[in-house]
Amino acid sequence: MVTPHFPIPKGGIELHVLGLTKNLVKRGHNVVIVTPSSENIRSTEGGIEIFGVKSFRLPHWPYYALGSFKVPYSLLSFVSIVKKLIKKGNIDVVHAQGQKYLYPSVSVRLSHLSKMPTVLTIHGTYGLKYYGYVGRFVEETFNRTVLAQTLGRASAVICCTQLEEGYAKQYCKNFQCFNIPNGIDVLRFRSAVRHKDRFREEYDIPLNKKVILFLGGLIFRKGVLELLDAVESVTKVFPEALFVIAGDGPLWREVEHYAAKQGGVRAFKAVPESEKHKLYALSDVFVLPSKSEGQPVTILEAMASQLHIVTTPVGGVPETLFEYEPKTYIPQCSAPDIYAGLGRALEIISKGHAFNSESLSCIEKFDWTRVVEETEKVYNHVLQG
Repeated sequence: MVTPHFPIPKGGIELHVLGLTKNLVKRGHNVVIVTPSSENIRSTEGGIEIFGVKSFRLPHWPYYALGSFKVPYSLLSFVSIVKKLIKKGNIDVVHAQGQKYLYPSVSVRLSHLSKMPTVLTIHGTYGLKYYGYVGRFVEETFNRTVLAQTLGRASAVICCTQLEEGYAKQYCKNFQCFNIPNGIDVLRFRSAVRHKDRFREEYDIPLNKKVILFLGGLIFRKGVLELLDAVESVTKVFPEALFVIAGDGPLWREVEHYAAKQGGVRAFKAVPESEKHKLYALSDVFVLPSKSEGQPVTILEAMASQLHIVTTPVGGVPETLFEYEPKTYIPQCSAPDIYAGLGRALEIISKGHAFNSESLSCIEKFDWTRVVEETEKVYNHVLQG
């Protein structure tokens, strides 16, 4: 498995790769990870062999998104590791994660030249196109050259949503696509709900409050600033509302400063993965006023936690929430729309609206057990030629 991010689960790709590899190991597979690292390392964690290639991050300026891209100090060392793993004969399938990064693109090319079965997973449909003309030009140029070639060389392509499939087919129509959603541990989030009061006491949150949770990257694209602009209006009309904003990113200082002066907001920085289920369980509403998304893992976690979801219908969100009933869509990422959407959600939950069976059952398809089974089918397919 070649991934641009591992093992610290800070974002969607890391969470996906970590969950997928752990569950593949549980099912008896041997998994080898090749990933950027601060140093050249070789280690084993939880039955997963990890090859870290010493790399550096691109600067955040002029586009914050550039900071997620890592480049090896020596491309030859990365190429050498992948070639050696393939030549050893212990690798059956190369699975590249993420379509817009150097590591997956190069690994697909190398495995294609070696006639090694290769799977590419598309993660999201965005990169730099939301950063003005130059960003759009750079991304479009990359997609029409590197991405188009990568898609054509892969034995199979996994897309989390039909939106991602349509995005990929803009640049290459001749590839075999499988739709497999992101995965979560549904039981972990669902079983935590019964401990709502205990988690509120742990986080010092009054039991009589209606908690509105935002959890995710504190970046402009997620609508964080617009959410802060809506807080005062919401708490003025709904004094029982309390906002919990958890995450990390370039807007953390704005969130921290706002929470310090606004009694209706609690801010938590860089919440560990092991604590996330508690924040969902103690909440009543989940809000994601994002300007663009693929298939956000936070939406899946909020569904499993049986929260009323307030979000913009962008990217793969409508497809993901299609069968999930307790939701309110807001037309766009703006403070007035966020206020109106949260107001509707708070009115609905104040009436004690119960979950229907369809909403509960639709969550099961996102459980790792099913996701890994579907992924194994793709592996078997490419191995059979």
